[in-house]
Amino acid sequence: MPARCCGARPRALRPPPPVTTPPPPSTLSISATPNPLPEGGTTTISGKLESYLTILAVIELQANEAPYTGGFQPVATTMTDAPGRYSFSGIRPRVGTRYRARSVFPITSSGELLVRFARRISLRLSDRTPRAGRRIRFSGTVTPAAAGATVYIQRRTRRNRFRTVARARLRASTPGVSTYSRLLRIRRSAVYRAKVSADRDHAPGTSARRRARVH
Repeated sequence: MPARCCGARPRALRPPPPVTTPPPPSTLSISATPNPLPEGGTTTISGKLESYLTILAVIELQANEAPYTGGFQPVATTMTDAPGRYSFSGIRPRVGTRYRARSVFPITSSGELLVRFARRISLRLSDRTPRAGRRIRFSGTVTPAAAGATVYIQRRTRRNRFRTVARARLRASTPGVSTYSRLLRIRRSAVYRAKVSADRDHAPGTSARRRARVH
């Protein structure tokens, strides 16, 4: 009787494990129009979700008001459209406010967006055609009021840049308005402007340009 071969039994080949490619990371943008906005005005905050899943994603808008110590709190929710866009209209901040958007699924957050109010500043010259060496008065108003802040009176240089040549302190005037005034000696023709710096609630403000023609 022939002997049987007692070699090892061949193992069944296992299929290789499936290759899984993780989805690309999701990103969420945010912007506001207008920004800065008029005192008491509204803005529209919008952006786009870049993700493997964009349609009907829940977007939560969060806000952190100045002085920015209270943390972010939810203020509104919406859903994205097919391309992943979202929008919150009629947003009315009370003070300078930082906003961010958050996608619930997929979980991702935007960067922080600071929305501030626009500050308006005017500039008047008491004499637009002074004689060389004469002192003229630079004055104007700032709204919203900013009593105690500094106004920078600037002159345009030959390189088309503005250099500060005088400073004036803002004083309280009518409700919501501050005024400033400063005498400045004029020796040659030049273009001037006035500027007020930003604070936590307001963007910087720059006046229209005024030309003094010396004769």
